[in-house]
Amino acid sequence: MSAFLHEQFGDPPTFGPDRATILLPIGDFPKVSQVDLTFTVAGERVHRVSRKENGEIQARYFRRLAERTPVRQCGVNRLDPLLTAIFTFDPTALKGELNNYKRPFRHPLLWWQKMGRKTNPGIKYVKKAIDRGVRDETVFNHCHQVAEDIGSFIEGYMLSTDHSAAEYPLLALPELFRNHPHMTERDALKLLRRLRLLLRQAKNRAAADNDAAKSLLYTYFSYGRRWEAFARCEIPLNEHFLIEVREKREVLFNSPKEERSRLAWLGTWFCDRIAPRVRQYVAFADAESNHVNIRVDDTSVQLGFWGTGARDETYSQIPSTERPDAEHRTREYYSRYDSKAARRRPDSRMQRLWIECRLLPTWMRLFMGWGFIVATWSAIYLVVRLGFAGCEHLTTSDVLAILFPVTFASSLLLVQDTTTLGRHIKRAKQSLLLFFLLALWGLVFALYVMGRIKVGLH
Repeated sequence: MSAFLHEQFGDPPTFGPDRATILLPIGDFPKVSQVDLTFTVAGERVHRVSRKENGEIQARYFRRLAERTPVRQCGVNRLDPLLTAIFTFDPTALKGELNNYKRPFRHPLLWWQKMGRKTNPGIKYVKKAIDRGVRDETVFNHCHQVAEDIGSFIEGYMLSTDHSAAEYPLLALPELFRNHPHMTERDALKLLRRLRLLLRQAKNRAAADNDAAKSLLYTYFSYGRRWEAFARCEIPLNEHFLIEVREKREVLFNSPKEERSRLAWLGTWFCDRIAPRVRQYVAFADAESNHVNIRVDDTSVQLGFWGTGARDETYSQIPSTERPDAEHRTREYYSRYDSKAARRRPDSRMQRLWIECRLLPTWMRLFMGWGFIVATWSAIYLVVRLGFAGCEHLTTSDVLAILFPVTFASSLLLVQDTTTLGRHIKRAKQSLLLFFLLALWGLVFALYVMGRIKVGLH
């Protein structure tokens, strides 16, 4: 066991009379912003290893899987520097850059370039992130082409994304050059081609229903979305102990399907404004029994019964044959329990799940919001009907009778909420209401200019 741990983790354990110091795998986490992440093992607070060492452990594990896969071993042991850089990549800075390409109102030019496929934000990010700069532009472009080829192998294993270094290994070049300053673009191209050959062979074997090849591909691409946490800790021998993990993690308001398809972006963007949702990416097959519970603490927000549930790793509907042991939905929480998850194959798309929650305001706020919108639209109809096609003219009393109740009632909805969720779910209704109010006042002004409103008449 000691030799195996040393080979796998590169850190030999030390044993005492009743305790052992070991590098222990704690769990896997999505590559998103996290705060207050703490680990407690056997009652003691522990700290995870560095990001670089974490990547090295994952690279060694991937190499062991590749050696067990029936593919031609194309120098897989030479891929460790590239694999370490790929698995170490932190997408936080890249996500900030990509957000500028997803905001049509703030950055219309960048958004149009991204939608028209006229630019690749990943290439621009990589060129800026390489400290020494790109020395050979031609070879760098070849690296880009090979990286694009590698990304095509992800289909059928998990959802495509634009910030995964496993799917687009060009993103790992800055980290690779920092770890190995002597490397050139040509050296990186050789490593990328070697990786492409390995994954292509695994893809062909997987098409022939080879489980080892499927597991290799799944592990490689999943490491682009998540990282496994390891910690050096002291554990008791011959007795049970608990591992406790606490964290605060960002939720995703936008659908993960937005990132690649223009049609999906437009469809999900519209649906998420009309019926807001949040998503969370969770591990769901790392124990004998698995239980996930999503709860809303904001008293102004509730979960919608329809539209709240789980999806598989490709963000597709879960088939009826994969239903959990128990699943509960209420207005305050969503829970899912399953004792079969740990028995599924390692390459199963049910190993990790997307939890999607439909968000709604409380019933009172929901009815008030849509009621004010309907009332404002009705006021617009009255102004148009009476001002343009009805009476010869409107009096100020008529206009006040139409405008005052609507404007006063609608102003209540425009009050800002104090919570992020509250503001998010009201954003579409507030925008629609504001549009109707401006249209109403614009029509009244137009009628006044045209002389259809007589001031002082009763």
